[in-house]
Amino acid sequence: MIPRGSVGAPELTRGEAHGVEVLGLRARAHGVGVREDEDAVVALDGLPAPTQGTLYQLWLVRPDGQRENGGVFVPDAAGHALLVVRAGAAWESYRGMGITVEPAPQGSPQPTGRRVAGCSWKWEAWRSG
Repeated sequence: MIPRGSVGAPELTRGEAHGVEVLGLRARAHGVGVREDEDAVVALDGLPAPTQGTLYQLWLVRPDGQRENGGVFVPDAAGHALLVVRAGAAWESYRGMGITVEPAPQGSPQPTGRRVAGCSWKWEAWRSG
């Protein structure tokens, strides 16, 4: 889990680890830390390497179902990735996140590749945790 005060912010909150299905394997998003209306840190493990010429792209899911780019990444050899995500709106306005496989090196303006992971957020659980 991400300790309180990470990313230089004492107001950082912690979320529970969420299991997400990735390419038939189990991957986990650990301790997604969110500072109100600012950055979030997403730590993932259990991710296989994407195929040559591709990378992973994280998407924030808006209430209307539209996707907002959260950044591109490639996990390390052990399947770990750490991503700082800057949201375009207040975090509580998003319903969750998804990860797709997109073309390297810059990803896509909207999801075009296969969805390999995703989760919904339950903000009530985060507030009480």
